[in-house]
Amino acid sequence: MRESLMEIGTFYIKDHGIPPELTASAMKVIQQYFALPLNEKKKMLIGNSRHFRGYKLIGQEFTNDQVDHREQLQFGPERPVIESFKPTISPDYEGLQGPNQWPASTLACLPDFKSCVLEFMNQLEILSQNLMEAIALSLGLEDASYFRTLFGEQPYYRLKCAKYPSVDKPKTIGCGAHKDTGF
Repeated sequence: MRESLMEIGTFYIKDHGIPPELTASAMKVIQQYFALPLNEKKKMLIGNSRHFRGYKLIGQEFTNDQVDHREQLQFGPERPVIESFKPTISPDYEGLQGPNQWPASTLACLPDFKSCVLEFMNQLEILSQNLMEAIALSLGLEDASYFRTLFGEQPYYRLKCAKYPSVDKPKTIGCGAHKDTGF
């Protein structure tokens, strides 16, 4: 792992412990969400959430001054709002803590959406914690939980699900060249 990180900068993980059935179920419910009529999807517009969670329409984001040709859903850890948050003096990340938006439970086509996405996110969080411990050990750190001291017991993360629809124009791209940052 150390060599892959130091020499190549990336690595591939297989047999990571997330049940393939759960991954398939999560992919299925996300695809079902994207197949909903636009008026249903708009009920979860990201602008409805001060925590930056929910649905984004095609064309709502730009990369390098180019419109992104994708629609997306963003989720984060389902946690209570930090009531003491003050935008001018609190750390910015505290404003990100809060609930997700979910499709109406009355939608017959998505009865397991929330439970499936939450379980998938839970499994991804466990995998992330295991990876951080493995990275710490590969770097020769004595404390495998080193990164927990940086990120705390409840680190913030996001799950971004994107759909890139087919395009008519040959030069249309889903998202321009960019770098995703974070750890």
